[in-house]
Amino acid sequence: PGQFGQASVGSGKTSEFLQLWRSTMVSFDLSYGYIQGQPVFFSNPVAWWRAQSAATVSLVNQPFQYVDKNFDVIMRGIDSGAIQPPTEMLFGKRGLSALPTRIPLLGTVFTRTNRAFEWFTFVAQVELYKAAEAGVLSRTGGVLLDESGNVISDVAYKAVEDELISLSSAIRKTVGTESYARLGVSRRQQKIEALLAFAPRFYRAFVGLMSQVLTGGPGGGLARRVMGSMLAGATALTIGV
Repeated sequence: PGQFGQASVGSGKTSEFLQLWRSTMVSFDLSYGYIQGQPVFFSNPVAWWRAQSAATVSLVNQPFQYVDKNFDVIMRGIDSGAIQPPTEMLFGKRGLSALPTRIPLLGTVFTRTNRAFEWFTFVAQVELYKAAEAGVLSRTGGVLLDESGNVISDVAYKAVEDELISLSSAIRKTVGTESYARLGVSRRQQKIEALLAFAPRFYRAFVGLMSQVLTGGPGGGLARRVMGSMLAGATALTIGV
């Protein structure tokens, strides 16, 4: 008796340490633009630059005006599953995983660079979803907005909802995020994966993207375009250098 509780405490501390490690690695050096964002860079450079711009601005002030401007499409992207926060890479609010943010002077640097990583991921997801949604609606002739940019109705969206959900599954993987809720992964399995893998959701995302290349449907087509663009771009960059 009591051993299970002790094990839970131990695993909790281990999870916090791994959260601290992951969050520190994606902060400070601002390398997320090419590590996390490499597939976006080669497959949709416009989305990459917009994400990079928002991340750079967030080092000083959070660009909430971007959310105000794109609120409706953000909500549709969340509903479709394209927009998924990279929680395993963010500093916690308390405990061991929040330690770097409390260091005098350096704490502000860690907080803002980690925040930039979060904004990069978020804006990249939004921009990829906007591009996917615009492509689907233009192809099907659906009209979602009026001349003022307001949503007319959900009719046009509902007509292509399944296609957008399929595309969204590839979009979140492209940016290195995955949703345990949409995959139906239990809390117990999540804890086990967090202990066995350094960044399980990141790993699931990119392995899932490579696997999705072999599937059909809109999501499979997008995954093939992303992987093809990344391979071609990386090869050209290697030859050029």
